[in-house]
Amino acid sequence: MVGAKLDPKATAAQPDGLISAFGAALGQATLTAPQAQFAAQAQEDWSAEELPGFDPADIAHALVEFWRFGESACEPLCIRVRPAVRADGTDLKSDLLEIVQPDRPFLVDSIMGAIAEQGFSVRAMF
Repeated sequence: MVGAKLDPKATAAQPDGLISAFGAALGQATLTAPQAQFAAQAQEDWSAEELPGFDPADIAHALVEFWRFGESACEPLCIRVRPAVRADGTDLKSDLLEIVQPDRPFLVDSIMGAIAEQGFSVRAMF
């Protein structure tokens, strides 16, 4: 239900929330420390109200693809735009902008401004 208060940290299907969904999507029973930190940060950032129709498995699938993209040789910066899809390939009718770089929070405002200038809206940011 759009507008309903949802807790992304736990659902009946994923009682440990996004972190366990990320591990399942990776096909790993145990996450490495960097993977667990990445999933925990995404879980903290995720607001289900911003992404109605996306469940933890959808977000986890997107995060796994992003994690794998980040593991590739991306020095000093990698950027891509791709369609958001469920694990089964169903189109979620959204696009994902993925940026891998060293942590530089001041660039977030610049990137968000450039996106807005082009007439696009941001539904969520992780």
